Amino acid sequence: MSTRWQIAALLGDGRYGCIYVHCDGYPSYALKTLQNHYTDQSKIDQLIELGDCLSIGPLVGNCDTFASHDGEELEDVKASYGDSLKAVAEEHLHGDEEYRYFWDGKMWRIADL
Repeated sequence: MSTRWQIAALLGDGRYGCIYVHCDGYPSYALKTLQNHYTDQSKIDQLIELGDCLSIGPLVGNCDTFASHDGEELEDVKASYGDSLKAVAEEHLHGDEEYRYFWDGKMWRIADL
């Protein structure tokens, strides 16, 4: 069974972005990966820009995106963007996520679903 999750972030342009990730959302992997590999704002912006992912890796290029799989339309798996964390996270909620990780511009933390 997959541990589904969201990544929501304050972006470099002041907007918020949110994506869904299908696997490995438990804090010992997801939070650790975000804290160890995604603390540079441009890298976080690139991660959100990928859209929904099956899983993420330590490099943006190692992320397994839904858009890279045959039959997936980018429109269906693109990130949500908006002016508040709550708005983009709720808009992008699939309903089966167990965790949401949030970048506030300085650090990663677990946010309530």
